[in-house]
Amino acid sequence: MRKFLFTALCAFSAMTLAAQNFNGLSVSTGNMYPDGSNYGVVLQNELIQVQQLDTTVKYDVVYEFKNNTSTFATVTAALPVNVYFNEFAPGKRSEMLDKLASISTFSDIFAVQDKSQDIREQIRNNFQGRKFVRKYVSADNLKAVGIHVDLFRNNTRINIKKIFCEIKFTDATPLYLPKNTEVLSMEIKFIVEMNFTPDEMTSVMAFLTMPAINAGIGTKETYSMYSLGYEKNWSGRLEALYIKNDIFNATPIMPTKFSEYTTYIDGDRNQVLKYEDIMLMDKDKMAFYNINNAASCTTGTSYTEQLFIPSAIKNITASSWVKTDQEYAKRAFKQTPMIAFSDSLHPYQTGNPTVVDALHSSSMKAKLYDQSNLYNFIAAGCKNNTPSITFKESGNPLYAFDISDHSYEDSTYDGREHLSRQTCWCEGVNGPGVGEYIEFELTQPSHEMHIYNGNQSSKKAFDESSKADIIVVTSLDGHKINPNGDNPSVYRSSIIDLTILNVYELAMPAGKYRITIDAVDKGTVPTTCLSSIGFDFQVMDEWYMRSQSMLRSFFKK
Repeated sequence: MRKFLFTALCAFSAMTLAAQNFNGLSVSTGNMYPDGSNYGVVLQNELIQVQQLDTTVKYDVVYEFKNNTSTFATVTAALPVNVYFNEFAPGKRSEMLDKLASISTFSDIFAVQDKSQDIREQIRNNFQGRKFVRKYVSADNLKAVGIHVDLFRNNTRINIKKIFCEIKFTDATPLYLPKNTEVLSMEIKFIVEMNFTPDEMTSVMAFLTMPAINAGIGTKETYSMYSLGYEKNWSGRLEALYIKNDIFNATPIMPTKFSEYTTYIDGDRNQVLKYEDIMLMDKDKMAFYNINNAASCTTGTSYTEQLFIPSAIKNITASSWVKTDQEYAKRAFKQTPMIAFSDSLHPYQTGNPTVVDALHSSSMKAKLYDQSNLYNFIAAGCKNNTPSITFKESGNPLYAFDISDHSYEDSTYDGREHLSRQTCWCEGVNGPGVGEYIEFELTQPSHEMHIYNGNQSSKKAFDESSKADIIVVTSLDGHKINPNGDNPSVYRSSIIDLTILNVYELAMPAGKYRITIDAVDKGTVPTTCLSSIGFDFQVMDEWYMRSQSMLRSFFKK
């Protein structure tokens, strides 16, 4: 009897997790494309920027179009949003299904007599024998269910002429017996008209918000698919495609043919991928995913830690450092992926998923950040079913550049789960460490340097340890980082000995640098540490900078 109860409880727990993490809903979007002839209009450059990816996904997309002809052109274009419902049982199905039933435009299809049942057949009966239902809907109808689309051309809102919606049951893989792969789909097209003068170049901004795909038992997984190419595409080749994402929030999945790219860091934690001279083809798809929680040691106990040294920093060393190992309990380390590749991205999730199918396909290959030196100093394990991380040589200079998943707004000590400023470089000589230094190389220019002073692993460690009082920043390549100083390649400054962020507005070109401890505020523990050193990196790409300027000016309005 006890064994039966235990089994039943485990099954109920798994069902609860499934209901919590699987939202019974898949939503995808994609590029704006010509709904008829393109009349020689070329999509020259494009930026796809992921602003958020959790229960919802937010995209900022910037298009640059060029009329490559000497004639006037009027192009009818469509922006797609596809919604798929793949669970109809009570307690598991998407809340959007019930919301649609309350909207008059959709009630003829989605209203049901008995909500306590699996409502698939009730909805099918509403079709009255039809294979599909086509109708025009309003932007307000879609906003009511969490789908928002705004389009602007040169900062002026584009009038959406109509929104077309086709509703039908579809099954892309009917022979896949392990799962019920039939879904109810809503294929939505936002239709606009754009007039082009001869040789005109114009910019269009699209802002999209919609639900993401959420699934997973034990590991919560979030996924959103984005279509790049269609049967009807813009004329010619794309000069450049830019993908921007927060490294801790989203990882892009690209087609395998998109394996040639350049990667940059924008700010301190935004990744930018640049693809040059590519041709978008029909059915070219990409996606983004964010695996939020790593199940560790015991079911239901999840701790998330993500460590990353920006690829724009390399050749890190120091004059000395503390070589004592340090363990952090209740911490689960996992590597943050840079990019993944797959040719089998599906627009919707099937069945009752314990995981997102696309993320566990054998065709998906993730590429990790190449920071082997860092990973050589980290070991993760479980003691008494509790996850933990051991940092070998805990004062190694590598740890000063850790930008773990943290928010600057978080309190320094209250309820802080992430590693954040709990790692640091600590000099390893006798005495307070005056004259000790850390060296590194920047591969991109930065216009700000950020430093957290002291050992901030705990309040006690910070209060007792010595802290830098004056630092000296030196360009080892002779770059002029301090044009007002006697020696322009040297910058000398005081540093605040509190747990707050120190910001230095320094124009630091790509090159080699040294930060030296020039004076110290002595504590009861003589070792001096710098918890975190970060940079506001710049991507020196003309079109990318122009697209970011357009977005900044728009949001300031």
